[in-house]
Amino acid sequence: RQHNQPLPCVVGILAVLSPQCLWETNKLATQDILEQGTTSRQCYPDNITKAKRILQGESFETIAYHKRYGHKVRAFYDNILSPETSQAVTVDVHAIRAAFNVMDLTSRQIRWVFECGGNKILQEAYRRVAECYKTQPLVLQATVWLTVKQRLEEKT
Repeated sequence: RQHNQPLPCVVGILAVLSPQCLWETNKLATQDILEQGTTSRQCYPDNITKAKRILQGESFETIAYHKRYGHKVRAFYDNILSPETSQAVTVDVHAIRAAFNVMDLTSRQIRWVFECGGNKILQEAYRRVAECYKTQPLVLQATVWLTVKQRLEEKT
């Protein structure tokens, strides 16, 4: 409302900027895009371009496909836009850390998830565990995300 933009536009910008972007930076970069039309914060340049396209009126759905991070970005968008009904699972780096029970991931572990089908396996695992706890997959994923984030902060 503050920037006179529809919610799907704001959430789309937040989602496309999110890969490998710290949460605080992600929020600030989104605000920059909404206020200034660009950002100098640490986000992938291609993702900044996508965010600008969304701000200019292009739909999230037409630009949210990227071979490596597309699933994560689309799930993140759905989780934020429709938190009451979303069944999408945002498999991000923290979810991968939790799956492998390590804080320092190898490129092989990341590739397995984003390029070799591990993403679908992790999504299904989150759905099954969430069902056991009678909660939504996004609630389970957010809980894991916060736990991993806290462990990372304690490590540094």
